[in-house]
Amino acid sequence: MAEETHNRLALAKGQLDTALDLFLDQKNYSSTITLAGAAEEIFGRTLLLAGHKSALESSYESMAEFHAMLHGTELNRKGYVTKENFARDALKHLQNDKGPTITIDLEEAACWMLVRAIQNGKKLNFEFERFQNFDSWFYENIVGI
Repeated sequence: MAEETHNRLALAKGQLDTALDLFLDQKNYSSTITLAGAAEEIFGRTLLLAGHKSALESSYESMAEFHAMLHGTELNRKGYVTKENFARDALKHLQNDKGPTITIDLEEAACWMLVRAIQNGKKLNFEFERFQNFDSWFYENIVGI
């Protein structure tokens, strides 16, 4: 084995392609979440460093605007991000105060992590091998068309 230099964006794209395979073929939702979550974070930080909004940032801004209109108060950014990253973080870290189990819909969490990762990747002009399959699954199972 030898050390090599790798492009992090290319590695993230590979992680997302694998996450799509795991979601669509094997229904391995926990692995989908961790792989898509890693890609989402790399893509998102790349966008932020280039002065663009990530999917998470865009989502927060939309929800913050709605929250302000509805409640007349500011939406807590840290709380929102923590909630959006709950599944990814719960699968990556064992918090002492949370115990060894979590209650979560892994399929739903995997779906929405894929959505965020794909949005970020598309903003960086990446194409994903199984995007059309996921898009069809999404419209059938989430949108209901």
